[in-house]
Amino acid sequence: MKVEHGAVIQKFKPFVTVLSNENHGSYCESCFLKRTSLKSCTACKTIKYCGVQCQRREWNIHKLECKCLKNTAPNVPLPSVRMMLRLIIKEKLDCEDDQGDYGIWRRGFADLMSHSDDIKTDSKRCEQLTQIMFTLSSLTKGVMELPSAQHILEIFGKMLTNSFTICNGEIQSLGVGLYLGASWIDHSCDPNAVIVFEGNTLVLRAVKAIQILSTRDISVSYIDLLPTTKDRKDALREQYYFECTCSHCSNCDIMDQKKLCIKCQDNSCTGFCVKTGNTFQCCNKCGLSISENNSLLEEFEKETENKLTEIKEAKDSKDADLVLRLAKQYRNKYNRILHPLSLRHTKLADAMFDACIDLGNWTDALVYGLQTIEPYRQYYPSFSPILGVQYMKIGKLQLYLQRFQDALNSLKKAESIISVTHGKDHSLYVELAEMLHQTCQEMQM
Repeated sequence: MKVEHGAVIQKFKPFVTVLSNENHGSYCESCFLKRTSLKSCTACKTIKYCGVQCQRREWNIHKLECKCLKNTAPNVPLPSVRMMLRLIIKEKLDCEDDQGDYGIWRRGFADLMSHSDDIKTDSKRCEQLTQIMFTLSSLTKGVMELPSAQHILEIFGKMLTNSFTICNGEIQSLGVGLYLGASWIDHSCDPNAVIVFEGNTLVLRAVKAIQILSTRDISVSYIDLLPTTKDRKDALREQYYFECTCSHCSNCDIMDQKKLCIKCQDNSCTGFCVKTGNTFQCCNKCGLSISENNSLLEEFEKETENKLTEIKEAKDSKDADLVLRLAKQYRNKYNRILHPLSLRHTKLADAMFDACIDLGNWTDALVYGLQTIEPYRQYYPSFSPILGVQYMKIGKLQLYLQRFQDALNSLKKAESIISVTHGKDHSLYVELAEMLHQTCQEMQM
């Protein structure tokens, strides 16, 4: 079977899903759609649904989960604990056959790899599992008997290495889901397909023409593709316990060097210096070398990782003011070093972009958002949902600020990507089409 780019390869219903705790008040636990009115389960008062139909759909698993949640109410367990609890209940109920017939995608929970031996030698994961087991014992007390420690380890490993982050159209995380058929899909840092979600339905879409003979002919990226090859490999090894050997990882030395570059030290030059090993090379444009005793550069190398972590923690805690303040301090201090194509500059610009949006500072948000476009364009695949959404967010700001021609250009670029990655039936594309129509109307007035 041959599929063209933009085609839907397969849609998958979830085996188990869990909504993240921060989304309990605005999204339905069953369908993962945003609702203005949700009704809590009258027994546990923890889980919320948009209506009776969704509640009934979940009842088979929630009726046992409900009793467990009452044991720790009003405290709500972490999503990872709830996911484990739901998988244990699902196994007890022997519900594997409710996934439908997916043909070549057919798979059972028992078929999944657990990587239990790898986890036993991973101290970080062992500690996480210990904490989960402790909470599970409190949740299930007097309600149900837990499986053996070895079997819980196997369930934990399957959950860890086969779950997908469920996102809305704008790639914002809503929760986690395990999809049995989709677990067949391999990883590549140069994928030929992408995954998007319609509620909690996983949609696999082609971004290249693919001749499909088996599930092994399809690949998606398990991780963000912006980091360097080394960081991507480390992330895959830490999360999924395998070594990526895709063609992209074998042929991206030049791109990696650019991601870690710094500005040429000649203020009038727009070139950059790449790093080979521990040494920065001469400027790619003017040939100027980096001075050996550059105290600012030495300080930059030592301080950067901690500062970026500090900014990320502020972003995770949703403190937009702190993100903006820390990022501005860092950029002002190292403006002579940070090159616009470097990952460090890009991460800062993206954090400042989101912070300004949260604070309603639209003009500054547009400035920082535009700074992300060129590195995004160079480092992400042509049909990347992240690149498409970034163009759309920038176009939305330009439309609001009445920069109509710029908005039209940005939204058209977003449309060319999102029509492929999400499809024209997706709610995000519908919203994008409405903005394009509005922009055209404004330009005609």
